[in-house]
Parts: sequence; C-alpha cells; structure tokens
Amino acid sequence: MAKLLLVEDEPAHLELFKRCLTEDGHEVHEAHCGKEAIELARSLSPSVVVLDLVLPDMDGIEAISKLLECGSPKIVINTCYESYR
Repeated sequence: MAKLLLVEDEPAHLELFKRCLTEDGHEVHEAHCGKEAIELARSLSPSVVVLDLVLPDMDGIEAISKLLECGSPKIVINTCYESYR
C-alpha cells in the first residue's frame, strides 16, 4: 500500500485518521506541525501527504508550497473550520 504522511495538530483527529489508514494497510507517519511535516517529507518521500490547513507554526498554504518543493507528489487537504460567534 501507500506511504502516507498525516499532518494534524489535533490529537483526536490524528489518531482517527491514523487508525483508519493503518487498518487499510498503509504505512502511516505523523507530523504535528508544518516544520515537522517538511522535515519528514524530505526524509520519507511519502506518496501522499494528508494536510490540515490550520497548523500551529505556519499557514497551510505556506506548508503546501514547501511540501511541493520537497517533491511531495500528492497533497490531500483536510481541515475543520469552526465559526466563532
């Protein structure tokens, strides 16, 4: 199966994605921030990056740009937007 990099700073979301993808037979690695994701993308060369756009250390669009520079061929964007009233 595929080598995946999950980039998610919310532990519950990360655990859910990781469990589901691992059960499907994928090799799953995790990053909790943009900087960590870029470092892992360089060293692991994942076939797919699943990226949260809201990260603690950088904007998701900046992360996409840097991941593409690392040669990440496919990026799936996953995010949750909550409106505060």
